[in-house]
Amino acid sequence: MMQDESPDPSPTFPLLDEAGQPLSGATQAVFLRLEQRFGEHFPTLNDPAVVRNLFDRGGQQYARMLSNGEHVEKPEALAWKILRNLGTSELRRSEQRVSNGTVHGDAVDRLLENRVSEYGTPQQSFAIVHASEILAQLNATERKCITLKSVCWTSAEVGKELQMTAAAVDKMMQRIRDRCRGRFLETPNPSKGGASS
Repeated sequence: MMQDESPDPSPTFPLLDEAGQPLSGATQAVFLRLEQRFGEHFPTLNDPAVVRNLFDRGGQQYARMLSNGEHVEKPEALAWKILRNLGTSELRRSEQRVSNGTVHGDAVDRLLENRVSEYGTPQQSFAIVHASEILAQLNATERKCITLKSVCWTSAEVGKELQMTAAAVDKMMQRIRDRCRGRFLETPNPSKGGASS
């Protein structure tokens, strides 16, 4: 028995078949009436792309059943059953993904004990303090020179900025490096277990 489709509102998005073509208007209408119910039944499935995919798959499954000649007495009840099964399967997959990515119990402690921090190590703290001490001893021109060189400016570019030749920039950088090496040798390094006298 054909149903009058005129009272049904237009779908918020067209349901597509496997070839990307819109499904029949009758199928669209049946599934449209279930959008709000689906959202209320599966509130955690709130990604529009996931919901759209589930409705497309549900519509395709429903259309296949009709094309196979199956008699459908209650279209909306069948469509809801299909959607409920798809939604439940999607939730199970999501829960499995979370479970697979979760570490439980004592394994967490063992995992954390074996991890080495890449930040805030004694060597890094030493390097930061050491660099600050060195920068404090430089004049404004030297600080600007070393800053620009550290962000990959060429000696010619730095020279143009500081109104000096590229050779003068290279000479200044060499003096700064020599000063840093001398200062570094005088300062105890925590990775070496203290300075030798």
